[in-house]
Amino acid sequence: MAKAPAKRPGRKRRPCDRNTPEDVLDVFRQVGQIALDPCSNPWSLVRARVEFSAHRGEDGLAAAWHPHVLPGEVAYVNPEYTAGEIPKWMEKANKEARYFNGIGAGIVFLVPADCSTGHYQTGWRTANAVLKWGRRVEFIGGGSGNMWPSVSWFWGPPQLMYRFCYYAEPHGIVEVLRRAPV
Repeated sequence: MAKAPAKRPGRKRRPCDRNTPEDVLDVFRQVGQIALDPCSNPWSLVRARVEFSAHRGEDGLAAAWHPHVLPGEVAYVNPEYTAGEIPKWMEKANKEARYFNGIGAGIVFLVPADCSTGHYQTGWRTANAVLKWGRRVEFIGGGSGNMWPSVSWFWGPPQLMYRFCYYAEPHGIVEVLRRAPV
């Protein structure tokens, strides 16, 4: 299991500043280079080429994502799980997906797998594929442990969607929801 990076000077870690562990990120790095992390924090293990962080006063919801990715690359989105945040990020991913498909890039999104929520239903209606993780993802840092199973949504062109499905399949249940971009 990956160690949490050391606290960076001058930054106070909030309970919502959890980070995706390396073993989960490695699955998505096989889909394509992670070029963008629009909801990063100072302790992130993602190591995207471009990171937007609220700790630096950057707003990943307001910024355009598509100018920061190249064909064959992905944006990785693991938003805060605080009340009301996930639906905003889902809507943003859905809007950006149209641009990403046009340039041959993808979006990978990691959130709680609660099918009673609007964000889950948005993913189900709009994403190209989904991974229902076969285990709980153990996030690094922040507050208490993960009490929800996780789901990863994918938006993008067929060639990246097939890579997502291939590399995700050993980790849970994978479903292709639609082959054509939304």
